Amino acid sequence: MNAWHRLAHAVVIGCLTAQAHFAIAQDDASIYGTHSVVFQPVRSSGVLQSCTLLYRATQADYAYRNGSPIVIVGNIGVHQQDANMILALKIGVKDLDVPNAPFTRPYFAYLQTQNATTAKGRSDARDGDEGFRLIAVGLDDASIKLIFEMLDAGKVTIGFNRNKNGIDVLVPIDLKVFDAEPLPPQSFRRKRSDEAITQFLGCFKEILQQGISKLPK
Repeated sequence: MNAWHRLAHAVVIGCLTAQAHFAIAQDDASIYGTHSVVFQPVRSSGVLQSCTLLYRATQADYAYRNGSPIVIVGNIGVHQQDANMILALKIGVKDLDVPNAPFTRPYFAYLQTQNATTAKGRSDARDGDEGFRLIAVGLDDASIKLIFEMLDAGKVTIGFNRNKNGIDVLVPIDLKVFDAEPLPPQSFRRKRSDEAITQFLGCFKEILQQGISKLPK
């Protein structure tokens, strides 16, 4: 059984589960951290093509900006075409302390969990929208492990550098944060729910079932 078959089998029989609940964070009022994660499916002519989690987060960039705040925006998704599937990351980076600063593409970006990373696997990096980079990773043992850990833990870290061989900036993403409400003068109240993870998982099962139907008999 290859990696794709193992993933399909595990998800479709329900090895991944998520129970939705609502909570409001009380202890992470900093501007730094996740500001929102929203689930969004992508369909074409009514046929499911992708399951994505749209994210927005801020971080102090000590590698390239002397600790100045930056925002990263993009999505994490699983895309299916016929029997082929990829794990994809879209990311754009913007300086928060520069008025009207545009988004810029990082040189390279990857996902990592406690025991898995896409940094060392085969990937395809392309320019996306203006200021955004797209990274596509084929499903293999490492990317499958990362997907499982990401959904189970409800968190993932995005790493990126701004130039070749540059130092990586690591940005933790809390997949349960759906909003960061500003509180005067300079704090935030993060609101959490498992809803985005639950919706992504349901979409994931659907897209895998589509893929299974297209596998060679």
